[in-house]
Amino acid sequence: MCNPPYGDRDWGHDDLAFDTRWAYGVPPRSEPELAWIQHAMAHLNAGGLAVLLLPPATASRSSGRRIRAELLRHGAVRAVIALPPGLAVPYHIGLHVWIFRRPEAERPGQDLVLLMDAADEAVATEGRSAGRSEASDGSGLHETILSTWKAFTTSTEFSEVPGTARAMAPIDLLDELVDLSPARHVRSAALITPDAALRHVTELTERLKTDVADLAEASRIGPWAAAGETGRTWRSATVADLARGGALAVHRGERAPTAGVPLTADVADRRVLRARDLVDGIPAGGDPGELQPAAPVVIEEGDVLLTQIVGPQGAATRVAGEDDAGCLLGSGVFLLRPDPERLDPWFLAGFVSAPDNVSQATTGTSTHQLVATRLRVPLLPPEEQTAYGLAFRRIHELRVSARNAAERAEETAELLANTLCGGALLPHGIEPS
Repeated sequence: MCNPPYGDRDWGHDDLAFDTRWAYGVPPRSEPELAWIQHAMAHLNAGGLAVLLLPPATASRSSGRRIRAELLRHGAVRAVIALPPGLAVPYHIGLHVWIFRRPEAERPGQDLVLLMDAADEAVATEGRSAGRSEASDGSGLHETILSTWKAFTTSTEFSEVPGTARAMAPIDLLDELVDLSPARHVRSAALITPDAALRHVTELTERLKTDVADLAEASRIGPWAAAGETGRTWRSATVADLARGGALAVHRGERAPTAGVPLTADVADRRVLRARDLVDGIPAGGDPGELQPAAPVVIEEGDVLLTQIVGPQGAATRVAGEDDAGCLLGSGVFLLRPDPERLDPWFLAGFVSAPDNVSQATTGTSTHQLVATRLRVPLLPPEEQTAYGLAFRRIHELRVSARNAAERAEETAELLANTLCGGALLPHGIEPS
């Protein structure tokens, strides 16, 4: 198994031109990944397997076409599996898992190649799709990939999974591009009858109308009033000061497994709220097996949750609701628990997530870390906190409604495009033949 460095052109191309490991061709200087592939295979016995985590460009760059073709011809490629972004460094790229086999003597490359695009499964895992409420943890993706690989290797006739996995003969992949990107070969319009397509589009359109109506309702916020000529000012205190005064408590989610100390039975089956769940606005989706601190923090309704890493959009923040209550605090998340007699949760959440406030409480250059105790909170009487809190809550509802409507619109548009292009639906003005 190998997770080689990516994009390193100074890998010794000039000195290794005649290296005996290059059984499938001398890797170009711009293709160090192809050098790592052949290096790994040189260590295998006949029939042995190698698994490498590689960037997606390895499957499609024109400079590596000849070597990819040789790997296919000799039966060295067993599978290419596309993963979602965020599972490994670099986090912004969806990497590929390649599985290779050292060809056995006198055996041509006749075995099928598994091409699998786990993007749909992974999108649900990461919570970036329209099915945010159905997000699963990472184990779901693992099981999907593993079960597909087992089905491919144990069955003489692998059943294609439409839009996800397909087994192809090497000869069918040896076109002018030799592009082994899974999406190129498995992504196709779903097999759907015209009646089912019409029913699905109609249902989705109705949901879109509902989401748009919710957005219209959420946009009716206000009325607002100008705060004078110069704007309002107030005294403020840091979160650290408020914690010392007992107005709130601060907790930080840590990934600190304690060997041999399992979670107690009352919390062992609870989901873990991770930073990615906050960023994507989805319910807690972490596996409690990932978290084994000595004293797990159980989230309560009204807690204010913030991400420790500040991204381009700032620190993701939300007030814990019924869905969050009872979950465990995961790594990368701050929890501020206000005393309800002294601090309104929505008031607190609105001010601690303000861009200027987050900016002055952030440290680091390449990775921006939030120091929650430096955040400042205005010192206002309860009735004014309630008024601000109600406004911030309505702003939150506006954002949620806008996100839901945008996602539903994208889902509807994609379905319409696919069904029209696949011949299942006809546009207005064309009669069925």
